[in-house]
Amino acid sequence: MKKYLPILMIAAISAVGFAWWRNTQLVLEQEKGIAEGNGRIELTRYDIATLRAGRVLEVPVSEGDTVDAGTVLARLSSDEAEAKLAAAKAARNRALSAVARAKGAQARAEGAKSRAGGMVHQAEAEIATQEAQLAIAQEDLKNARQLRKQNLISASELTQRQKAYDARQAAVNAAKAAQMQAKAGAAEADAAIAEARAGVEEAQAAVAQAEAEIKVIESVIADLTVTALRAGRVKYTVAGVGNVVAAGSVITTIVDPADVSMDIFLPTPQVARIALNAEARLVIDGIDAVFPASVSYVADRAQFTPKYVETKSERASMMYRVTLKMTREASQKSAEFLKGGMSAVGYVRTDPNAAWPASLAVRLPADEIPSKTATTQ
Repeated sequence: MKKYLPILMIAAISAVGFAWWRNTQLVLEQEKGIAEGNGRIELTRYDIATLRAGRVLEVPVSEGDTVDAGTVLARLSSDEAEAKLAAAKAARNRALSAVARAKGAQARAEGAKSRAGGMVHQAEAEIATQEAQLAIAQEDLKNARQLRKQNLISASELTQRQKAYDARQAAVNAAKAAQMQAKAGAAEADAAIAEARAGVEEAQAAVAQAEAEIKVIESVIADLTVTALRAGRVKYTVAGVGNVVAAGSVITTIVDPADVSMDIFLPTPQVARIALNAEARLVIDGIDAVFPASVSYVADRAQFTPKYVETKSERASMMYRVTLKMTREASQKSAEFLKGGMSAVGYVRTDPNAAWPASLAVRLPADEIPSKTATTQ
């Protein structure tokens, strides 16, 4: 029993000390209408990952660098994507050549059709001429036959008239044959035109397909350039030059020094009087300044106090987490002074009518900026 006595004494002293500290805090809070808690400031962190797999060619940023939205964080390469792009461009060139050939064939077919159409018209005119001549020859032959019956002309004259008629009939037949041949040529030209047009459409479709593939591959290659989605400060560069990374791998971690918050842990009596958006103050160790803030979150369940919170309470004490968010105007102006993990003290008003003491008047490390929470009395 004696060997446990020192432990029991230490536990009793700790319990008494914690009770005294909590009572003191509650008394001070009741007197001033201001609660306080310790914690460490946090800067919102963004893990920037690659959408595609590849080998890291370049990492142009270093830890601590300030980057803007769109700043290149890393460049990757992919032999597979480059090979696919080259193949797609070659396919597009072949398709463009096929389009040119098909259009040339179409132009030639249309020229052939035009010539065939001219030949059809010429044949039709020739038929009309020859049929007119045939009609005359037929009438002459008819008259010659009548005259021969009357012995008014010789047999040789009738024979000549018959030959003239036969020649005109042959000429008509030849003109009609030429017409049929010209029409057949026009039909062949129409078929050639249709085939050429189909070839043009097919080649143009191949061009469109190749261009679509090129766009997809170029999009993949564009994704190999990893950029910052917003302004911030580089915290980590995970991948190095020469590393092969998988799709979804984190390349760089960025923190936003303009998005600063801190969690404090307060007991139930204080939390019960804290309203969301209530005014707050942050005092960071090592910085002679008081930063304006507000309550952005109050936990709905009690929890154990994390070990990194430097309070005098027992580690097993049940406390409520309260998040204090620094105003963006203040954090933007003081970004160069703010680093994640810095210890600080947070103050929050539990009484909206309570006046901030002079020691908690807003004071920034840079030039002072106007703030609605700076002069609240």
